[in-house]
Amino acid sequence: MEKGIAVLHFDFTGLGNSNGDFSNTNFSSNVQDLVAAADFLRDNCEEQNGIKAIMRNISFKGDLDEQQAARFLEIADKCPVHKTLHSQVAVISKLVA
Repeated sequence: MEKGIAVLHFDFTGLGNSNGDFSNTNFSSNVQDLVAAADFLRDNCEEQNGIKAIMRNISFKGDLDEQQAARFLEIADKCPVHKTLHSQVAVISKLVA
């Protein structure tokens, strides 16, 4: 963290600069990876006033026309993690045995 700005570069398994094989992933494993990234930011980078912004760069293998790219982003914004980050979330803590 430099000058109060936290940066996390995230690629799904097997995409971008990430290791692994994308064909071994699925929706659930991708959501788990996103939640882990969000947890990391919360646990390691949150200031007293909270995280101000998260920039998400999405890479895609193949060509998309303008209409397809717009639809891709529309679908990405419906991701459960995206919705969670844009809502007020109650954090309920309890001790378990």
